[in-house]
Amino acid sequence: TLYGRSSSSNTQKVLWALREAKIDFDLVLASARIGPGSPLLVSTTGDKPFGVVDTPEYLEKNPHGTIPTLVPNEDVYDLESQPPLPVPALWESHSVVRYICAAHAPHLLLGGEDAEREASGGGGGGSDGDGMWQKERTAWGRASVEMWMDWVLFGFHQANHHFIDQVARTPAFKRDSKLTAHAHNLYVSLFDTVEKSLKAPYLCGDTFTAADIVLGVELNRWSLCWHALSHDGVELPLCVSGGSLPRLARYYDRLLSRDAFMEAVYEPECEHHCMEADERPLGGKRQEQLF
Repeated sequence: TLYGRSSSSNTQKVLWALREAKIDFDLVLASARIGPGSPLLVSTTGDKPFGVVDTPEYLEKNPHGTIPTLVPNEDVYDLESQPPLPVPALWESHSVVRYICAAHAPHLLLGGEDAEREASGGGGGGSDGDGMWQKERTAWGRASVEMWMDWVLFGFHQANHHFIDQVARTPAFKRDSKLTAHAHNLYVSLFDTVEKSLKAPYLCGDTFTAADIVLGVELNRWSLCWHALSHDGVELPLCVSGGSLPRLARYYDRLLSRDAFMEAVYEPECEHHCMEADERPLGGKRQEQLF
C-alpha cells in the first residue's frame, strides 16, 4: 500500500517505479497541503486536505508525516508467519524507489540487463579474476545510477517546490512573479548540466534506469509548468548557451513513449494543471519548440 497523492512529484517517482516493476498496489490519498476539491493549496482555498499524515497511525509508520510512505501488503509478505521486517514502512521517495528496484526490477538499479544477469549469478563462468571484475562492474553500474539519484534528491527541491506551488497551486493573480522566475531559472541551470551530460539515450547509457525515473519526474514538472505559464501569456526565457536544450528534448520524448511514465507521471501532472487534452504538449516537434 502506498500513501501519497498523484500530484506529488515524490509520489510520482514511486508510482512510476511500481508500474515499471509491474507491481500491483493500493494508493491511499494522503496530504497536508492539497485536498480533493482543488489543485490549489488548502492554505489558499481554506479547504480540507486529504489528511491522514497527521494521524497517530500514520506517524507510527512515518514519524515525519510526509509522503510518500510504502507499507508491506500482508497478503504478499505473509507477515504473521515470517520474521518481522526491520521497519514497518519505508519513506523518502528515492529510498522507496531503490527498494522497489532492488527487490523487483534490479536491472533498473544496476544499470542494464547485463548487470542484472551478473548480479543474479548468471554472468558466466571463468576465473576468480573474471568474477571479481563482474562484481566491480555491477557495483560500478549501481553507483552510476545512484549518483544521479542523489544529485536529483539534493539539487531540485527548491526549484520544484516554488515552481509548482506558484504555477499550479496558487491562483494566477496571486503568483509571485519573481519567485516563479527564480524557480524556473534554477531548474534551467540544473537541466543545462543534464544537457551537457546526455551522451547516450539515457542518463546511465543505453538502458533506462531508476536515475531516469527520478530525473524524468523533475523534467516533466518543469516542462508542464513552463508550458502552463506560456499558455497563460507568461513567457520565461531559456537562458542557456545556444538558447535550447535539444538533447533534453529528445530525452523527454523517449520518456513520453513509456506507458508507465504516461500513467504515473504525465497524465496526473496534466490533471494537476487542469490542462484539457488539446492543451497538453506531447513531445516531438511541439516539445522541441518548447525546449
